[in-house]
Amino acid sequence: MKILHLIFSLNIGGAETMLVDILDQQVKSGRELFLIVVNKSVSYKLLNRINKKIKIILLNRPESSRNPYWYVLLNYWLVSLKPDIIHCHNETLIKFILPIFHKKSVLTIHDIGIEFKNYGYYKKLFSISHTVKNDILERYNIDSNVIYNGIETKKIETKKRYNANLLFRIIIVSRLQHEKKGQHIVLEALSILKKKGINKIHLDFIGSGKSESYLKSMTERLGLEQQVSFLGLQDREYIYSHLKDYELLIQPSIYEGFGLTIIEAVAAGLPVLVSACDGPLELMKELNTGYMFNKGDAKDCAEKIGKIMLEYGTYKMLQNIEQNKNKVKENFDISFTANEYLQNYIKLI
Repeated sequence: MKILHLIFSLNIGGAETMLVDILDQQVKSGRELFLIVVNKSVSYKLLNRINKKIKIILLNRPESSRNPYWYVLLNYWLVSLKPDIIHCHNETLIKFILPIFHKKSVLTIHDIGIEFKNYGYYKKLFSISHTVKNDILERYNIDSNVIYNGIETKKIETKKRYNANLLFRIIIVSRLQHEKKGQHIVLEALSILKKKGINKIHLDFIGSGKSESYLKSMTERLGLEQQVSFLGLQDREYIYSHLKDYELLIQPSIYEGFGLTIIEAVAAGLPVLVSACDGPLELMKELNTGYMFNKGDAKDCAEKIGKIMLEYGTYKMLQNIEQNKNKVKENFDISFTANEYLQNYIKLI
């Protein structure tokens, strides 16, 4: 079986990192794997992680270019490679593909709220969660199969010590886009805690994005410069080796289709605090764990942080952490994700 994965860009992000992991898992099955990246936007650090057995084609199209050359070039490769399955990771890619390939094309929908005009051309649709599936179903009356994203659980270093007497370290890993990701809520929560004399807390943001200057300015305005650090964009190897250094991961999203960092944090042995929006809530129900605060509510977020600090290191918390580390290994390993896709490809051929 020849499997071709198709994506517009390959930057360090959730969908792109997931794709690299799936490629590496699927090539182990003995299938012939190809990756075509349409646009110039490529992280060579991410690219270099891909198994050398996978043929990679970089088209280097300037983003948003309407030159028909790129349409011809893409379809030249499709004709030459003769894939059995074309797995697309952006909804509009189908418009670049000749109609003769539509019956071989499938799509993974990676988030909620995506405008969805070209669904009818795909042979099969996949959603990364029931939240995403329901979003598409409600807005467009389109059904899809749910295949959860997975992680390489073996590569995540786990926390061994749960002593936060000196400093309670919190981490947020996400694109700095506060309108969606809600990082500003946590800054407000830290300000509330500081006014109550609870200030032995340090928050690290990992990620980059258009809200960086806004969040830095807000940090200064709230007088939190000594409690907040912006570590910039970090690769997965850095994150997987440093999650264990923290006491808590927070995902304060305003809306979210899944929440891979939640799974990664649980695998590392961290308690997690999430906002009550659909994607993270779905994961909390699957794992039967975690702390939640009302979406967009800084006061409730502050109260939950305080509660976690009080409960930190208790037998009940540690027992829960250990149980959920095992649940992640059993249900969210990347090998399961990759195999689920393979089984679906086989049914379509």
